[in-house]
Amino acid sequence: MLQLLNTEFFTQKKIEVWVLRLDKIHADYGGNKIFKLKYHIEEALQNDCKTVASFGGPYSNHLAALAAYGKSHQLKTIGCVRFQGDYKKYPTLVAAEKNGMQLQFLNNNDFKIAQQKTINEPIDWHNKIHWIPAGGHTQLGIQGCEEILALDVLKEIRDKFTHIFVPVGYGTTLAGIANSASDSQKIFGITAIKNGEELNDEISKITTPKNWQLLTQYHFGGFGKVNQELIDFMTKIKTDFDLETDRIYTSKMIFSIFDLATKNFFNADDKILAIHTGGLQGKINLT
Repeated sequence: MLQLLNTEFFTQKKIEVWVLRLDKIHADYGGNKIFKLKYHIEEALQNDCKTVASFGGPYSNHLAALAAYGKSHQLKTIGCVRFQGDYKKYPTLVAAEKNGMQLQFLNNNDFKIAQQKTINEPIDWHNKIHWIPAGGHTQLGIQGCEEILALDVLKEIRDKFTHIFVPVGYGTTLAGIANSASDSQKIFGITAIKNGEELNDEISKITTPKNWQLLTQYHFGGFGKVNQELIDFMTKIKTDFDLETDRIYTSKMIFSIFDLATKNFFNADDKILAIHTGGLQGKINLT
């Protein structure tokens, strides 16, 4: 679904802002997650692997999506979670468990060691467990995200966009978008973490085009952090456009577009595409 944010503010600025509603693909594994998981799941099934495992924190949309997507393909799923405490306070983890994921909780050090081990060692298909790094951050994940701009809903309009905005956690989706966009299109990644500029080197390693740029000033205090300004903004766009966003990624990306428009960042007749990456299954109270 492609949604135009029809507002007098953008009309006055002589720009168009469209939202690609990937969240509408599926209630549990919509957004960019299905693209990042697609080829991992295919590889697991091709190798007769019945269990898929991955990593994430208590807000991990990736784990929740993996649980639901794995369930739909009759796969067992394991989630190694960097968290210790009452996980039932986190709807994302509750959703993952509800869809059959076996949760294993690790402290920061054990989490780092476990993930590094699975990344460095080749897949042993005899063990019948296919390990996916956190966020699906692999070439298979990037390959899947390269298909986002090829969706039929964009067929007639994709080359008309001058700017494409995407939230950034690890940079997998940004890399896929950058690889598949035209050279004339400007790709902006809105980082969800503090010190997001540290992702520049990592993303440079996984994508060849140089048509992308990270905007690191819209994290609102860090990963998963919000303030009253962002809460009010999320409420307003829900009311004005029936556009629901998550507090981790998409709300901050949409906010950045409004803020940049206020600062006359865009030129007249620019067309902006914002990619809604989902994450709505993990909604929690904002206050």
